[in-house]
Amino acid sequence: MNWKLRIDRIHRLKEKGDFDRVVMPLSYLGMGIGFLALCWVGIARLDGGKMHPVALVFGVFFFVLPLILAVIRYFRGHFSKRLIA
Repeated sequence: MNWKLRIDRIHRLKEKGDFDRVVMPLSYLGMGIGFLALCWVGIARLDGGKMHPVALVFGVFFFVLPLILAVIRYFRGHFSKRLIA
C-alpha cells in the first residue's frame, strides 16, 4: 500500500470500518460456536464415545478465526497510526 496516496488510505479506512462493523463481530460469534463444538467433542470423548474429526476441525478453526483475522488486519495496516484520510 502506498501510504502517501490519500485515496489508498481512504479505501483502507473503509476496509477497516467494514472489518470492525461486520467481519469481526461475525468471527466472535463463530468463536463462540467453535468453543461450543470443542466442548461437545470433549464431552463426547470423556463419555467414552468416538470423537468426530470434522467437529474437532470445525471447532478449532472457528475458535482461532478471530486471531487469524487479527493477524491479517495487522499486515493490511488496519492498526497503523498512519491510517488517516
